[in-house]
Amino acid sequence: LLDLAKSNQLRLKLKTEIVRMLKSPKVKNMSRNFLGQWLQLRNLDFKSVSFSDFPSFNRALINDSRVETEEYFQYIIAEDRSILELLDSNYSFLNQRLANHYDIKNVNGDQFRKVELTDKRRGGLLTQASVLLVTSYPTRTSLVLRGKYVLENFLGFTPPNPPPEMPSLADKENSKDKTLRERIQMHAANETCASCHSKFDPMGYALENFDGVGKWRTEESGKALNTKGTLLSGESFDGVAELKDVLVKNKKDLFTKCL
Repeated sequence: LLDLAKSNQLRLKLKTEIVRMLKSPKVKNMSRNFLGQWLQLRNLDFKSVSFSDFPSFNRALINDSRVETEEYFQYIIAEDRSILELLDSNYSFLNQRLANHYDIKNVNGDQFRKVELTDKRRGGLLTQASVLLVTSYPTRTSLVLRGKYVLENFLGFTPPNPPPEMPSLADKENSKDKTLRERIQMHAANETCASCHSKFDPMGYALENFDGVGKWRTEESGKALNTKGTLLSGESFDGVAELKDVLVKNKKDLFTKCL
């Protein structure tokens, strides 16, 4: 690179040099640093999980979740695949422990390998435990954090911070038997709150089938989950599979620009 620069050839041969560098083993460091910043995977180093609330989870799975995302991203780079596969795909990279966490059968051993996925519950970054962990609290999910995360990190929009006088979501006595969605809707009933929540809550609703550690579920507090949402731009969806379809089909230009 220095020799090319000295001879004023670097700009002319930039694409060739980028392709060459992307084939180097050193690119794994670039991937790790990029994902640590873009997807906030660095936060996994300090992630606190309530193991009493999630007894089947452990710290080894936190590291596994990071490896899955890094291997996945690195594969897309190495194979020069479409970046839209970051939004949805029919494969991921799993070992036995993480596959068991996802209820995926016939994956044995500690080694990570490419695994074909048989349904749309998994596939793409939004369904991976790493992303779901960094957008959850220690004891529960946060559809607000998740929706805001998609808006900022996948579509490139940063909503304003809530006014300092706005009350936080609290586990009030009259809301303990309600789902998180119902409690959020109570909180966002205030017009000032609703103006921001309407921008990102719908995408958070679609991810509520994943609990605070990324395991699939169909109900909360004994109630069936409502994962329907409608974006301000008009697209409606029910659950993560349909949200991914909307992002791939209707938001790919925003995603590409953001990435």
